[in-house]
Amino acid sequence: MSRLIYILAGLLMGACSNDALGPCDVRYEDPLLTIAQVVDSRTGALLPQVFVRDVRFNGAALGDLRLLSEPWPGRGVSLTGSDLECTVSCGFGTQEGVYEMTIHRPAYRDTTFTVDARYRSSRGPGECRVVAAGGVRLNLRLTPF
Repeated sequence: MSRLIYILAGLLMGACSNDALGPCDVRYEDPLLTIAQVVDSRTGALLPQVFVRDVRFNGAALGDLRLLSEPWPGRGVSLTGSDLECTVSCGFGTQEGVYEMTIHRPAYRDTTFTVDARYRSSRGPGECRVVAAGGVRLNLRLTPF
């Protein structure tokens, strides 16, 4: 019995090491993906709003885009029908991986791209408090019809 207590105590004390057996506390300072700027490819004019649709994450279709906009750190985004409406500069998502998405705006050609999105993460005090910061900033160009 006492041997079991020592084993359990060791597991609990080691849960916040680099080889953590339990969950770590993650604080998100930034969204993973930020659409920082969208410009008209012909005129260079800034476009204040776009729509994100047809999102794939690690190859699988992401049917419910609320997963990108909720909870924080979604910024400047809202769900409009099946699209994610983005008021530029907008930010969304926290799950690292490969995203493929289509950017849409009336009177412009849809633009589809793929990005391998990763945070520049750093460990905080106690080695188990992870701060996720420095996501991917996207500068996009849309072509009018």
